[in-house]
Amino acid sequence: MVNNKEFEKAALDIERAKIFNDLLRGDDVLGAYRRLARLVHPDIVADDKKERATKIFSKLSALYTEFTKGDVKAAVVLGEFVITGPLAKGDICDVYLTESDAHGQTVLKIARTEDDNDLLEREVQALKKMAELKKDDGSLFRYFMQPVKSFKASGRRANVLPYQKGFHSLSEILVQYNVGLDFRHIVWMGNRLFNAIGVLHLNNIVHGAIFPEHLLYHLPTHDMRLVDFCYSSINNEPITTIIKKYRLIYPIEVLRKQKPNVSTDIYMAAQTLKHAAARIPKKFLPLFEWCLAESPKARPHDAWGFADLWKATAEEEYGPPKFVQLTLAVS
Repeated sequence: MVNNKEFEKAALDIERAKIFNDLLRGDDVLGAYRRLARLVHPDIVADDKKERATKIFSKLSALYTEFTKGDVKAAVVLGEFVITGPLAKGDICDVYLTESDAHGQTVLKIARTEDDNDLLEREVQALKKMAELKKDDGSLFRYFMQPVKSFKASGRRANVLPYQKGFHSLSEILVQYNVGLDFRHIVWMGNRLFNAIGVLHLNNIVHGAIFPEHLLYHLPTHDMRLVDFCYSSINNEPITTIIKKYRLIYPIEVLRKQKPNVSTDIYMAAQTLKHAAARIPKKFLPLFEWCLAESPKARPHDAWGFADLWKATAEEEYGPPKFVQLTLAVS
């Protein structure tokens, strides 16, 4: 029988939802449906909750059906890319799992309105600039993906990217670890993230939206991908668009439409890692305070140098590096 507190939270979320997108918490669409269905199904709740659960489960199913019907219709305008299922709805894009004869399995993200086409074009610009570095050192490029194709469908910009099989967003991970992660996991996640930020800064790119849904981790290998460059800044241009739900944790220079700098991504990375941690060891508190200083001038400005300090602090706290396994329940 489902935990009463978990049932109540899921039930309230579904009752308040107007569309299925309101129920996404960083997990994919099918994963969100399965997660909620397990919590509110009438067969697994107490007898005094069955009537309410029946109504809630019916609404959940209706929202999911309406959502997926819309996804099937979208396949008509996407040329060679055949939609095999919805993945997520982002702040400005709808995201689908797709296949084509030429490219195999891919992910296609398409702007919800033509007004956001410029943001998807910005993503392509940033990733192509990053690809230039691959010629010199391919190992640095592993944290990023090169677009497979970019085109317009019914006036809306669509970007096709490689499908990262076996990767999970930090948002999805935190759904299962809702009290936060053991800091030993935060250590290896931070190792990858700060090194990735260093590569960006080498190319005068600020990601501009380092939040849990944009960090993909492959848990068996501790690999990472940093995704969604729609909000990025190239050559220190102001970041013109923000994700509204994160407004309170953006650094001040972004909110004021001032030029970002190398400390902007470091600030957001620290915010995200802090949010993901169940507890921060005392040795790491000064590092977070440094990264989260209000003034950009008071923060670290060398991501690779900070990554070295991060690793050294981890060794002081935990000893020599060793692999710490993190697993997710099968959904």
